[in-house]
Amino acid sequence: MFFSSHMQGLGIEKDADMVRVTPEAILEFALSVDRPEAEALFISCGALRSLDVIEELERRLGKPVVTSNQAMMWDCLRLAGIADQRDDYGILLREH
Repeated sequence: MFFSSHMQGLGIEKDADMVRVTPEAILEFALSVDRPEAEALFISCGALRSLDVIEELERRLGKPVVTSNQAMMWDCLRLAGIADQRDDYGILLREH
């Protein structure tokens, strides 16, 4: 069963504007919307530079962080038969 405890957006509609959001702004926004009852944090949008902050977010939140780009990268690697693990893109690529 899927349960969303909280959802919050940046209110940005254009990819051209999304790419201007700094990783630092993504980090601060993600920290501000996290809820203690959430088991993980998901950051959606392929235009956001969220890969840069996954490790820091997981460290500070103490929970998994999954981004759409990270999940797509993980899925493409697995579909290609590559099961390599990486230490720099969060628990998804480090342990799965």
